[in-house]
Amino acid sequence: MCTDTLMGARAFYMPIVAQTKVLGVIGLSCVNGILNQNNRLFLRMIASRVEMALERHYLSGEQRRMLIESEKEKMRSNLLRGISHDLRTPLTGILGANSAILENSSTMDQETHDTLIANIREDSQWLIRMVENLLSVTRINAGPMNVTKTPEAVEEIVAEAISRIRKCFINRKIIVRVSEQLLIVPMDGTLIEQVMINLLENAIKFSPEDSVIAVEVKKVANEAVFEVRDQGKGISNQELLYLFETAVPDGKRSADSSRGMGIGLSIL
Repeated sequence: MCTDTLMGARAFYMPIVAQTKVLGVIGLSCVNGILNQNNRLFLRMIASRVEMALERHYLSGEQRRMLIESEKEKMRSNLLRGISHDLRTPLTGILGANSAILENSSTMDQETHDTLIANIREDSQWLIRMVENLLSVTRINAGPMNVTKTPEAVEEIVAEAISRIRKCFINRKIIVRVSEQLLIVPMDGTLIEQVMINLLENAIKFSPEDSVIAVEVKKVANEAVFEVRDQGKGISNQELLYLFETAVPDGKRSADSSRGMGIGLSIL
């Protein structure tokens, strides 16, 4: 444990050991005299205090590392659930159109057939764009996310989102009010459309079946304001803080929250 057992040793060394690892060494010069037993015991006591402090620091660092790894794993799991949630709508449309064609090919008129084929192509193209944006979301932590904005007609984006929702919820009543003034806004149309779809899906899911979902887009000053209103319970105060996050911490999630919330507003 020390080197002063050698004759003529010029210093006394005592290792600092924690978790079976040597973290440091205390060295005292013995030029002016040899340490007596009491001094060595006192030095051993100091060394033990240092070992305890270093061990606590080491364990604290390990706990932080494990916590970070756990949070990363939760983020990956939530992102996968979000992807499943957001891709379900177009996949359902593709499957439905494909099934209709296969099951009614002999009796289906050409116009209906062509419409269903066009819907499959449209949903497939939308899926490709959405996957590209999802890949961008996975790179958020690696650096700033660059969103390519182009001038888009707000009315067209809203109409496309409503059209996709009505394919899956044909019995729900949705009313739409759009400004009479043509609104051209710089945006990533696919991302904004996905946000609208997520908001509408949540509004439908958490409001009575016979209620009305209202969508309104209006110009306020120099901004275009999108509103989705329903007659549900609303978002709890504890979840409002995490509205733009990919996941809500378990301790902050209300009892009736859905596990599959999609990537939702986190893509903005």
